[in-house]
Amino acid sequence: SGWTTNYEGVYALTNDGTNLYAGLGASGGDNEVWRWNGTGWTKIGGDGTNSSFTSTTHSHVQTLLYSNDVLYAGIVSVHAVMSGEYWSFDGATWTRRGGNYVNDSWGYRGLQTIESMTVVGDKMYGANVIGIYEYNPANNAFTWKYSYSNANLGDNNSDNVGELVLASNGKLYGRTNSGGPNGNGTLFEYDPATNTATAK
Repeated sequence: SGWTTNYEGVYALTNDGTNLYAGLGASGGDNEVWRWNGTGWTKIGGDGTNSSFTSTTHSHVQTLLYSNDVLYAGIVSVHAVMSGEYWSFDGATWTRRGGNYVNDSWGYRGLQTIESMTVVGDKMYGANVIGIYEYNPANNAFTWKYSYSNANLGDNNSDNVGELVLASNGKLYGRTNSGGPNGNGTLFEYDPATNTATAK
């Protein structure tokens, strides 16, 4: 069991302690999520499966995160006026949580990716091409927290933002592809408690 040769890439992996999840895609409409239970693969997202995403304007699942019995997926837009989207799966049904202005989230042109997601306490933090956002699963609220250009960490609409990594000191570490002292990107530290970032 598994996907066919029509899918050119596996972009994201995560697990729930028992199952492995893979995010696929390449071109418009290819974005799918599959689950491996140790013996076989099952498609659980994409093409409308379990009320999931169906749009051909999105190409692949860029990032996956499993937290508190919920699977979260960030999918990438290939359409100039469509944003990247943020979805959740409770084991039965997919729900769009962010992107294209859902729940007061991003939606304007250029925000086509969800680069990373991580959990800090009872909130989730994610990154796209212009900055860091906070998502509260309790009330489905999104809050913009930090723009990379605030401290010359990166330029708005920089190509990519690396994985946000939570360290033992409670701070997040990541990278940008542009900005920094020489304009070639930088590593940065972000403190959720103070909403401050520092180039490292």
